[in-house]
Amino acid sequence: MNYDYLSASNGSGDAALMTVQSERLAPAAIIDVDTVTNVPAKFIGTWGTLGANGLITPASKRDFRGRVSGSDIIIDAMEPGFTDNGNTIGQKIIIKPNTGWSNRIATWIKNASGNGTPEAGTFASLTASAITAVSTALSGALTVAGNADITGNLTVTGTSRVVPVVIASSATITPSSQIYDVTALAVAAVVSVPSFATTNGTSLLLRIKDNGTARGLTFAAGYSNVSGLDTPTTTVANKLLTVGAIYNSATSKWEIQGINQQA
Repeated sequence: MNYDYLSASNGSGDAALMTVQSERLAPAAIIDVDTVTNVPAKFIGTWGTLGANGLITPASKRDFRGRVSGSDIIIDAMEPGFTDNGNTIGQKIIIKPNTGWSNRIATWIKNASGNGTPEAGTFASLTASAITAVSTALSGALTVAGNADITGNLTVTGTSRVVPVVIASSATITPSSQIYDVTALAVAAVVSVPSFATTNGTSLLLRIKDNGTARGLTFAAGYSNVSGLDTPTTTVANKLLTVGAIYNSATSKWEIQGINQQA
């Protein structure tokens, strides 16, 4: 199917499905159909017999480009590889969506899957086919830069890991990953609540080491210490401080569960 054929500039929406009204001998160009309502002036189309699944059966399929003349469908040309063998009463004609971008989607599906022209003509079916084609084509590693928000369940086959974020120093420590390392703190710092999206039970591992001089620490009000240990107010020179916290949506606090100061 040549999806670069000129589409109508007016009209949009789902494909039109029409029934052939009378017998036609090849290569007579006029096809009598039950209606031409909502059919664009120029279009790409397919005729054939519908199978049990509601799609045109491959053996009966014929692709063409055409136009509307009064109440008739006119065949301008058969697409390469398809011959005009005529059609009989009861066959169906599907006029493909007539907007340029939906035609591009359809031809991409065709080229990606190698299965020829998609017989289902609605936008929903085109996008569903596109998603299936993409899902089938993807393999190997997938890298997402930034946040990935998923509604529903995510099943991972293989290894799932949190990528740590490492900085040297900042007067405001704002964790942007569940594992956040400060390696050479050179100023007194305020530890702010994480910037990444969170839900109840999300964990945080914060590791802070100064640059050889003890530095003051102030934990923001978004933290609550439930560990039973004193909240650290300073680093110990050249020693690693590790703080573990879990977000509690009931209190809207990052509850500090554990504190470890390197000996």
